[in-house]
Amino acid sequence: MAISTFKIDSTSEDCTSINLKAISSNGLDTVTVIKNPGSAGSTTHTIVANLLNPSNNIYTIDGSFLGGVNTDSLDGVWKITGTELGSGLTSETGTVISCIIDCCLAKKLNADLSGCGTCNNCGACNNIDLIAQIFILAESAKYSAAVREYSNATEKYNKAIDLCANDCTCSGC
Repeated sequence: MAISTFKIDSTSEDCTSINLKAISSNGLDTVTVIKNPGSAGSTTHTIVANLLNPSNNIYTIDGSFLGGVNTDSLDGVWKITGTELGSGLTSETGTVISCIIDCCLAKKLNADLSGCGTCNNCGACNNIDLIAQIFILAESAKYSAAVREYSNATEKYNKAIDLCANDCTCSGC
C-alpha cells in the first residue's frame, strides 16, 4: 500500500491553518510538520493524524496542534510528512505561508501608487525595485518549498521578511 495523494489543498485566508489532502488505503498514522526547516530556529511537531479530524481526506493543521507556534499566523516555510498507518510508508510536501509578506507588499505598493499620502516614512515605502525584490523572493521561496528545497525556501523567505522590516507605517493590513 502507499499514500496515493499527499499535497497542500489550501491554506486559510487568515494564515491560521493548512488543509492537507491525503489519500491512503490504510489512512494516516501521523503527520509531522516542521516550521522553517533547515534553519536554526526550526520547530518540529508530530501529530496523531486522527486528531486532525479528517473529513473527505482533508486534514486541517492549525496552531492548536503546534505548541509554541503563534496561532495568529502560521507564516513561514513548512515541511509536512505523512506516515501511513500500518506500512510506515511516508510522503512529503512543502509550502510557504506568507501573510506577513503579502501585507508588507500591499502596504508598500499602496504607498507607491498613492504617492505616500498615508505614510510617516515615505522613503521606506515607495521603492518599486524593493517591492519587486520582495515579491520575487516570496514567490521563489514558494517554488523552492514545493520542490522540497526547504533550506533554500527558508533563506528566501527570511530575506523577504528582512526587506519588509523597514516598514513604512502606512495604512493597510
